[in-house]
Amino acid sequence: MRKSILAACILFAAFAVPVISFAQDQDKAAESATPVHFYRLTLTVQEVDSSNKPINSRSYATTVSTDSKNPFSNSIRTSSRLPVATGTFSSGEKASTQNVQFTYIDIGANFDIKDVKELGRQLSLHVKADISSNGGNTPVGNSANFEEPIIRHNQWESPVLITIGKPTVIFSSDALESKNAMQVVATVIPIP
Repeated sequence: MRKSILAACILFAAFAVPVISFAQDQDKAAESATPVHFYRLTLTVQEVDSSNKPINSRSYATTVSTDSKNPFSNSIRTSSRLPVATGTFSSGEKASTQNVQFTYIDIGANFDIKDVKELGRQLSLHVKADISSNGGNTPVGNSANFEEPIIRHNQWESPVLITIGKPTVIFSSDALESKNAMQVVATVIPIP
């Protein structure tokens, strides 16, 4: 009896190993057979007024793919250097623009995009946005000669779902100093 049970177990194991191996091969074949698609991703940063109408916008575009084997993320980096007065030289004269010391602050837009996947007629992706801009100037103390910039800074990070071909607001936040708002609109278009 023991010998027949042992023989049955060995026979069952001998037939099960090829079935398991065949299933793993099918999974690998299905994974490699998934077609890779490319899309044009346009990210538009908009400042909108209280009635939600854009009053200022900047657009940034890149190509993304659904290749799951791609270890890299897409990045967009743009910046400008804004001078900020930090002090004056001690020349004994009245302060003027000729004896002012400056430092520079980077302002601009930074985007990181990764984990791009197709879900029917939608594209799922993980987006990180870091946007800083000059919000105008404010006078320094009682001086009419010097103004300091007001720096706006917005930072968002989230997985998002975008309908292909339809502009979608993926991030939005109210401005702290006005009734305006800042938003990021994403649009994806298939690349043939």
